This record gives sequence, C-alpha cells and structure tokens, in this order.
Amino acid sequence: VDHIYTESLSGGAGTGGRVDINAGNFFLAIGNVTARDSTLASITTQGGAGDGVITITHGGGITTPFVVGNATNNGTFRAIVGGTGLNIVNNITVPVPPAVNNYGTNVSIRTSVPPAITPSILPPSILLLLTNPMPPPIPAPVIVGTPPAPELPLSSPDLQPSPTPVPSVPAVTIPLPPPEISPSPLVILPSLTPSPTPSPLPTASPSLISDPSLDLPLSLRTTLTGVTSNPQNILQALLPSAESIAIVSNPPGADISARVGALESTFQADFQQYLGITPQPSNSNPSNSSNLGNPSNSSNLDNPSNSATSDQSNSATSDQLPDSANPTRQGNAEYSLQQTQIKLNRITATTGSKPALVYVFFAPKSGINSFNSATLAGQTNRAAADEDTLEIILITAEGNPVRVQFPNAPRRVVLPVGNEFRSEVTNFRSLRGFRRPAQQMYQWLLLPLEAELQKRGITNLVFLMDTGLRSIPLAALYDGQGFIIERYSMGLMPSLNLTEPTHIPLDGSQVLAMGANTFTGTGLNPLPAVGLELNTISRLWDGAEFLNNRFTLENLKQQRQNQPFRMIHLATHGVFSPGDRSNSYIQLWDQQLRMDQLDQLNWGNPPVDLLVLSACQTALGDRDAELGFAGLAINAGVRSALASLWEVNDTATLGLMTTFYQQLQTAPVKSEALRQAQLAMLRGEVRIEAGNLVTPNGNVPLTDGLRDLGNLRLTHPYYWSAFTMVGNPW
Repeated sequence: VDHIYTESLSGGAGTGGRVDINAGNFFLAIGNVTARDSTLASITTQGGAGDGVITITHGGGITTPFVVGNATNNGTFRAIVGGTGLNIVNNITVPVPPAVNNYGTNVSIRTSVPPAITPSILPPSILLLLTNPMPPPIPAPVIVGTPPAPELPLSSPDLQPSPTPVPSVPAVTIPLPPPEISPSPLVILPSLTPSPTPSPLPTASPSLISDPSLDLPLSLRTTLTGVTSNPQNILQALLPSAESIAIVSNPPGADISARVGALESTFQADFQQYLGITPQPSNSNPSNSSNLGNPSNSSNLDNPSNSATSDQSNSATSDQLPDSANPTRQGNAEYSLQQTQIKLNRITATTGSKPALVYVFFAPKSGINSFNSATLAGQTNRAAADEDTLEIILITAEGNPVRVQFPNAPRRVVLPVGNEFRSEVTNFRSLRGFRRPAQQMYQWLLLPLEAELQKRGITNLVFLMDTGLRSIPLAALYDGQGFIIERYSMGLMPSLNLTEPTHIPLDGSQVLAMGANTFTGTGLNPLPAVGLELNTISRLWDGAEFLNNRFTLENLKQQRQNQPFRMIHLATHGVFSPGDRSNSYIQLWDQQLRMDQLDQLNWGNPPVDLLVLSACQTALGDRDAELGFAGLAINAGVRSALASLWEVNDTATLGLMTTFYQQLQTAPVKSEALRQAQLAMLRGEVRIEAGNLVTPNGNVPLTDGLRDLGNLRLTHPYYWSAFTMVGNPW
C-alpha cells in the first residue's frame, strides 16, 4: 500500500479508526501522509477525542525484520502514528524475539513466524532461556578431575579416594550460576594445547568426584549411569546442554598476534568501507602481514604444530613506544601484541586506570584466521556465518592474553539472545524481564575472564565487537547479583587500528552546547528538557549555548571556527539507520546533517576530544546501523563520542548528562565519568523529585514545563544503559 490514514475528520471530537494488518509474508507501506501533529507517517490513526489501535502481523521472522522507516523489504517508509508520545513509532527495526512488540498502548507489531531455527537445532537450555521464565534449579557445582588443592573431607564412605596413586586429570570446573535466575551453566574446560592452567573462577564450595579413569563408586554410578572413563561423557551426563561450555587457554604471543591482527584487519576494512575511507597502500613487508584471503597461509590456533614459539611474558613499558605509532583513519598495516601492551601501559601510567581490550567475535570452527563477518551483507547470505562460534580474546598491559572459545555457541544462537537482551532492557515497565538474557550474555562475554580481570586489577573494559553485537547495552550485563558497571567502566571501540589510544586531560576545556526542543514537520519527538540541559552544561563547563533557530549548520561551523572548542554537545536526535551512512543523520533546527557530511566539519583540526549526542537511536541488529553507531568517533574525526543506543526519556537524559559533566571534572578518564553517572542513577541518587533534578552534587530546579511530570525514579537500566562511550574511552 502507499499509506493508511484513518484519522478522525471531525475536528477535536472524533476518534481515529482501528487498523488491523495480517500479512502472510511481508508488508510494505511505501508512501506517507502528514498526521494531525505534523508527523510524516505511513500509517496514522490520530483523533481528537481518541486514537485508533494499530496491529501489524507480518511473516518476516528473524531473517527479514519489520523496519519502521525503511520500506525496502518489510516495513513502512515513514512513522507509524497511533497517538502521541510512545504511540509514535519511527526509525526502528522491530526485534525478534519477542514475537510481540508493543509501542505505547496503541501500536503492536507481531511476528507470526518464529525465527528460522528449528527447535531441534537449539540446545535445550537456550530454548529454556527464551521461553521459560523460571527454569529449574541447576545442580551444585562440580569439579571433575584431580583437584589442585588438598582434598576436602568426604561425607560418604564410598566416595573416599583410593590410597592407590592415580594419574592426574586436568580439572574441569562447573560453577554454580548465581541463585536469583539460572541461564545455561558455564563450564570451563582445560586448554586443548599445553598452557598454564587459568585461575579457577570463584564458586560455591564444590563437591569432589574421584578420578574418572577409575571405576566410579556406587553412589556416583547411580547418578551418572552409563558414564565411561571419558571426561567428556561425564560432562554430558552432568549438563543439560553444552552451548555455554568455555575452553580457556593462553596461546603463544605469536599466535595471538596473528589472530588478532587478522581480526583487526577485518574490523578495520568493515568500518572503512562503510565510512567511505579509501585505504592507502601499505609499505610494510607483506610477509609479516596477516593473510585473510588465503586460509592456508593463516595461523591456526587450534593446531599446535602451526603455532610459532614466543616469549610468553607479554608485557612492555610505555617508553618503548615511538611517538609515530599513533593510528589514524587509515589504520596500521600490521598488528603487534607488544605494541598494544605498550599502549595500554601508557594509559595506566597517565591515568591510573587499568584497561583491558576484550575482542568478541565469531570464528569458523576450522580455526583459520579468516572471518566470515567480513563478507556479511546486511541480513542476507548468512548461512555459512551462522555456524561460526563465539570466541573472546582478552589483552591487558601485562600478562599473557587469554583466549576463550565456546565451541557450541554459534552465531545463530548468540545473536537472538543479544537482541532479546536489548529489547527487554528498553521495556522500562518490566522490572526484571531483562535479567535472564542479560545474565546469559554476561556468562558468555565476561564470566570466563572474571578471575583474570580481578587478578590483574582491571578497572576499564574496552569491547571490540563483531557484527550483530555492537548495539547491545554493555553496561546492563548482569551477573545475577548486580551489573558489571558496578565493577568496571566501559567503552566500545570499532578497531584499535582506527583509534588513537592516548589520554589528553580535559582541564580548561570549553564546551559548545547546541540543540533543539521542537522538530516541526520531521516526525521526531520533542525534547522539552533540552533548554535546561544546555544551560546546565554550559554553566558546569565554560562555553557557549545555542537553542532552536540558532542551532544551524552555518552557526555550528562558525562557532567552531571562532573558537577551537574541545567538547561539542548536541542535544538533538541522532538516527543510525539501515543502509548507506547517508541514511543516518543528526537533526539540526532546520535540516538534517547527514553522517556522510560529518567529515566536512573538520573537527579533527584542531581535534575535538569529546562529541556528545544525547538523544540517539540505533536500529537493532542491523549491520550498517551498528557500523554507524560504533564508528561515530571515526566518522566525525573526534577522539571520543558519547551517544545513546535508543532514545531515552528526555528528563532522564537531563539527569545523566548533568551528572556526567559534573563527574567529568574529576574523573581520571571519560568512561569513568560516564560510569559514575550511570551508578548514581542506578542507586537512586539521580532522580526527579518535587520539581527538582536531584543529583549527588546538588539540585537543579526544573523549568515550568517539566515540573508537571511529577516524581521519577531512574534506576531501571532503560534510563542509563543506552549511553555508550565510543572510540577512545580514555
């Protein structure tokens, strides 16, 4: 259809008509009409006395999601308007799962066909994760193998160890998930290649099973009927599924350099292609570069015979790093583990923060250093890549890198959980619905690394994520007791090769604060708190503020030319949409500033240290939208960017931004200032109460239009976890 218009035509007394769409496959609305409130809409049911309900049922499943704001395959060209406020839906990709997504009280978009994964393929605990709100309890943790410490007393006589010496078996730890909810259990297997045994994860007091190479005692045989001497069979008997089995190892430095180098090349090429950056020819020796095109030349981490020997004491000091080693938009030709550790050491020396790089990606099971994510095209042609399995590499300034493999957690299993995680976090009416997927994602991304992170004193996590994972709210990862933001500051980096890993203090900096609170004719929601937001920020930091008709492209350029502001705060809508980056934009007062125009602003000369977009929204699970969001700092030519993954309540944004700029005056790095602001909201220290914005550093009186909102608690992660530090987090 072109558009659907069922608004009342009787002035202020009529009620909008109901719209029910049941498409057997895809649905397209390719045109638009102006709604009563001037929103450009493909479907509108606004009325004077009441608004009509809109229900859309489509069959796109997970392969062709419904997109509001893009009518290419399945969706609407413009907004869906079922009223005002939350009943206006625009520029989103509808997540699956869940099968039903409600927006406000009048708009419901339903996916009638389940994701293209048959239940028999999914491991049982993933099905449990997605469908059962209260899974059955997991048994107590068990250690299989010869324990490293003296044996604990055993209560059952037939479980007493044999006095006969027995051969040692590498320990396998099955930790108990946190008690509140129980996603799939995590199992740490020993490395398949000789390597130091990682420190065991903290668990509850374990039970001990005697060496599996011996005959099992009667009481254990009763529990593990049919188990042979193979430890893998014991694991199968103990676990309901295997998608959360983690193999942890410390490969040689040369192998890690080859693998991360190939991964960096993949990420770098992905962002450069999206951002329209033409790579310059490399002058380096090709024999030393990772070969992505020929798998036979790639280092294979899963084959010890192909691993080069290397000094495993991988640490370096900052004075070994030449000043010319800073990367640019062109990136570095080669990856060096030693140089990476030198850069991380330099951050620690200048800030006191102890960072860690956490690479999260999907890799072919063959183990070659060639990654299918480099050839993904949107949501199509993904058959081969869907079987790639989750892998994580941890790199810190000192100590050996850690590699974690999940051989039974393919892309097709992990990404739906990530999408559910973000979808549930954005539902602020559900107090705990996000916890299950948030904890499952934590168990995959961080739990296997926690012991090393604590041992090395890490305070800052920098995630470098694969396609499909760059739009999840990392701050809301949940360990069963609390959020990881309570332990670590965080950032999202597109690629180390494309990022300048230095710290420059913001002391004495000034901020250029611009924004708009109304957007007539655009279909975008008004932002009534923007005026107070700009005024508060410009008082906290010296600077200039410009609202509404003074928020133009010409004035933005002129103010930056007049004075080299090191911080630019834009309180307006930023939209990261599917497709070419010209589809994504920052809304100015009178026009859209397209993302492909940002590099024309020359914000890199002299450099802008921090760009803040306080009201962004990013299409969920879309590759191009994720590249736009994660590549914002590179695209704008700035060192760091702070942006939101979804459009947050305007008053809550005022609270976070006020506290962030307060904390920025004393925090050692930008990501720590963001963490402190998020923690203040989580703990209820930032809230709307009695006509004031309450912050840890004092109250800010609200303007007349905002006082009518009443009291508002901002503890739910919907209000604070969308905000992400992109690019250089320091």
